[in-house]
Amino acid sequence: MAKKKSASNTRWHNYHNEKGYITATMMLISTLVIGFVLHLCTITENERNFLDREEEELRKESLIVLGMKDTISYIQYQAIPLQNRTFSYQEGTIEAVISRTSEHELIVN
Repeated sequence: MAKKKSASNTRWHNYHNEKGYITATMMLISTLVIGFVLHLCTITENERNFLDREEEELRKESLIVLGMKDTISYIQYQAIPLQNRTFSYQEGTIEAVISRTSEHELIVN
């Protein structure tokens, strides 16, 4: 019984293969699989780039917050804070340019 099943399966396979259906079907499946894999690679690359940009933005934001905190402390503890001040951190360096507009106002860039 196994031989009969195998023989009918072989006849079906040979019939469709002679018509060219098997080759075209395999080419279509291969193209779809390759396209899907390339799509996943593109998505992964885009997510990686997005996460790198987000990490850089968070680093810049934390650097600005640290710089503002230290600049405010510097202004509070100095009698005449009219100097440019540079603060160095592990993430980078902040330069605070302090200028006086009036007796009670300072501009910090």
